[in-house]
Amino acid sequence: MDLTHAPLFIDKIDETIRSHPDRIAIVDLSTDEPITLTYARLDRLANRVASKLVELGVEPGDAVAYQLPSSWEFIALTLGLWRISATPCPLLPSLREREVKFIMQSSGSKLLIVPDEFRKFSYRQLVDAIRDELPVLEHVFVLPQSVRRPEVSDMGGLLTGETIDLTSRRPGPNTYSELLYTSGTTGEPKGVLHTHQTLSSALLAHTTTLSLTADDRIWAPSPLAHQTGFLYGMLVSFYLGATGIYQAIWNVDTARAAIEEHGATFVQAAMPFLADLTRSEVPPKGLRIFVATGAAVPRQLAREARAALACNVTGGWGSTEACLVCVGRPSDPAEKLAGTDGRVIDGMAIRIVDDEGNVVPLAWKAAIKSRRPRCSQPICITTSGTRRAMRETGSSTRETSRSSTKMASSS
Repeated sequence: MDLTHAPLFIDKIDETIRSHPDRIAIVDLSTDEPITLTYARLDRLANRVASKLVELGVEPGDAVAYQLPSSWEFIALTLGLWRISATPCPLLPSLREREVKFIMQSSGSKLLIVPDEFRKFSYRQLVDAIRDELPVLEHVFVLPQSVRRPEVSDMGGLLTGETIDLTSRRPGPNTYSELLYTSGTTGEPKGVLHTHQTLSSALLAHTTTLSLTADDRIWAPSPLAHQTGFLYGMLVSFYLGATGIYQAIWNVDTARAAIEEHGATFVQAAMPFLADLTRSEVPPKGLRIFVATGAAVPRQLAREARAALACNVTGGWGSTEACLVCVGRPSDPAEKLAGTDGRVIDGMAIRIVDDEGNVVPLAWKAAIKSRRPRCSQPICITTSGTRRAMRETGSSTRETSRSSTKMASSS
């Protein structure tokens, strides 16, 4: 698979807006009554947000930080940022003063966008507690969670003002598309910058490998501020021109509604989500593929899940830097899917190495090193603010694995 010239996701989004403006883009399950937005309506909202950001002085390449739950507002803001070549910098809602202050200082964001309250936590108070330590912060927008319907919400002021022509600010393949902060298991926190091309390459690989189409409905129970939700929920749905179904707080009943009422067919999420669904009193039916990440799926759970959910269950492994590197295919033998992270995705490569970078024999415990296509090297921001490109030979992680648990060897 040639990932070096993957169609850009922003072009795919615009293609769907032109060809299927009335197709449902978003089903937001974070309110009592689900909120749905078509591609055309989402586009109008995003353009209004983008115009406001331009009015506020946001320039191409600027990082804009926002700490919002998974919702239509998160998505409209993100698309608005892409419209003006700004860099989305989403923060997990679970982060508190220390982490938010660090990310704001490291990213240099002049804006911070938060809800007034989420899960009984006041984000107004969080901002008040750290604002004096953020000298570059110019604007704070607070979105009231009591006014969520798009027909009446002004997104805390982000939907005020006139819509302007944004054509001149359209992003290119090397424009930054995402700044995510992660500590992973490698020690110091770091920000990972992806471009429109790097994420588009990951999307082409993923959707092709799993044979996903516009007829699939992509369910995202993971936070959109995490790569699993951002890339393998929201952006997968956009890349396909499909419908995305979003859940802000994990709850099995809401998950059942996503699957049985709203027709979710694909999900990529952590293994505990799979276990909760499988062992619920009435396991929901309707999913086609569940990709479980974070840990290899135990054989017993894999068998139970396939029977209870009547869907394909596969494992996968990746990182914020490398995106998904390996995944099980639904056509793979069941005995190979359980207890493994699948096979290396076409266009990617993986090696199991020791501390000196030497490939180790099977069944040794060692570090994992992955390699992306040359066009798709992300950039890391260290705690000192230094930006460095991931080496062409690949990115490595201190996560360990027994190479015998992998279905594919290195290349």
